Amino acid sequence: MSMGEFYVLAAGLAFLAIFVTGRRLVRARASGNVAILTAHKVLSVAAAALIVVTAVRVRGESSLTVSDWITTGTAWVGFAVAMTTGGILSARGSGSRALRLSHRISALTTVAASAAALYFLLVCQ
Repeated sequence: MSMGEFYVLAAGLAFLAIFVTGRRLVRARASGNVAILTAHKVLSVAAAALIVVTAVRVRGESSLTVSDWITTGTAWVGFAVAMTTGGILSARGSGSRALRLSHRISALTTVAASAAALYFLLVCQ
């Protein structure tokens, strides 16, 4: 297994686990979800770190193009927005419909931007 395949597999598994824990949080709604919430948050930070580690490793081997920087930056902005809205949701226990929708949209945008970043960083080099 090449390093590129490993990063793509790791990112895919991380996003799948983030999705599963997020769905569990939505369905459970009980106050005893500390373990699931913690796993959801830690997996999100790990996925964000994976994008940075990938960009740093690729940059060490070759120069990054403008599209590499744009997609990596977009993924990071998506992570920041998703983590912010998710933090507000977890602090309140439940949020307004608009807040929940913005968290879902930012999460989906983050997945798409992260996939694009990994594609540009690993495949287009």
